[in-house]
Amino acid sequence: MDDKLYDILDNIVCEFSNNDLVKEYKELNEKIYKEYAHEILMFNSAKEKLEEMKKYSSNLDIYTKDLSEKKEILYSKPLMKRYLELSRLIQKELDLMSNEIAKMYSNKFKEKKVI
Repeated sequence: MDDKLYDILDNIVCEFSNNDLVKEYKELNEKIYKEYAHEILMFNSAKEKLEEMKKYSSNLDIYTKDLSEKKEILYSKPLMKRYLELSRLIQKELDLMSNEIAKMYSNKFKEKKVI
């Protein structure tokens, strides 16, 4: 890619990073790691334990249940609910942006009869 295209993409990324949803998402990320450190640790430990036990056991019910319980505890926290909601909204915006870029370039290629 040429430098002009990189500059355009860099501007798009910078603009998107200044989006209010993205700013709130970043702020929540920091708060969540501070306020829910114990819950995150418990969730990650349960996840690691399940992955480890997959190597040695075919009966994973107890580990799956433990992970599910830890996930429920973490994901039921108010800040976490908002964080997940923002994640979905941001992904939706990224998908829309990606589709628009693809459509725009597809039309340009068709105009130039490249495709």
